Amino acid sequence: IVSDDTGSSNEIELTDISSPKFLKDIGMISGGGGRQEASGTSGGYIYGNTSDLNSIFTLNGIQIENDSNEIGDVLTGVTITLKKAQSAGDSTETISITADEANIREQINGFIEDYNDVIKYLNKHTSVNSTTYERGVLSGDVTIRSLRLTLRSIVSGNVSTVADGNPVNITEIGISIDSKGLLTLDDEDEVTDALGAGDDAVTDLFNSDEGIAVRLETIINAYILTGGVIDDARSATNLKITTASKHQKSIKSRLKIEEGGLFQKYSQYYKNFSRYSAQKSLFERYSTGSYMNLGSGGYGLNISI
Repeated sequence: IVSDDTGSSNEIELTDISSPKFLKDIGMISGGGGRQEASGTSGGYIYGNTSDLNSIFTLNGIQIENDSNEIGDVLTGVTITLKKAQSAGDSTETISITADEANIREQINGFIEDYNDVIKYLNKHTSVNSTTYERGVLSGDVTIRSLRLTLRSIVSGNVSTVADGNPVNITEIGISIDSKGLLTLDDEDEVTDALGAGDDAVTDLFNSDEGIAVRLETIINAYILTGGVIDDARSATNLKITTASKHQKSIKSRLKIEEGGLFQKYSQYYKNFSRYSAQKSLFERYSTGSYMNLGSGGYGLNISI
């Protein structure tokens, strides 16, 4: 019986839950039901002491115990892999750590590209064309325009939480900002110089408590997470749409009633006009000098007007 995962936190526990005590009888566990190490003549656990399930090593004089032979939570950004146990008298292993400049440059370029994509999108949809006066779909949205200004402010501002002597602004590592808020890596040598100053020279600028990446993540999460600014704005917009739709239906209903009333009035006007036309025709016939037949063979006077 083997655990799927290593370490004492993943140890297998065997227990007799009824009589006869099968596991005890075959020597898998001790008489008291505890963990028992296997021997040549009896069963049990390969390692009687659960600490033996862990890797144990010493780093800079500090003993460290871990469930795995791969340890990634001791040195920031470094994973230590233990290959085999050392014997007494073996020399101390030395770990040399240097900055992966190629990887850091790739991450910086990736950051610039992603940031520029966001700013281009916001610039396009919040702008007003000075010639045609065509407005972007978000030009009237104060919330989104505020986000654009905040992002630009974070990237262009100084970082107060860097270690003494480290760059406090992206311009110090060769990145420039144009009038549209877009970033460009102009000076590769400045990045090299910053990396040469120490492994935290660039990471401080982005990842310290008030670093650029940390602050950008905080402000963006405030906008995009459930219950955030955009979510609230969407809910408010949907409410406005629903209210406007109800108002529109109410207006349509009133217009329908008014339309029916107008049709009735028009119908009555038409009837009155028809009567008036008939009377007018009759009156005109009488007023041209013709005689009126009064019945019983008599005629009225010839009247001229």
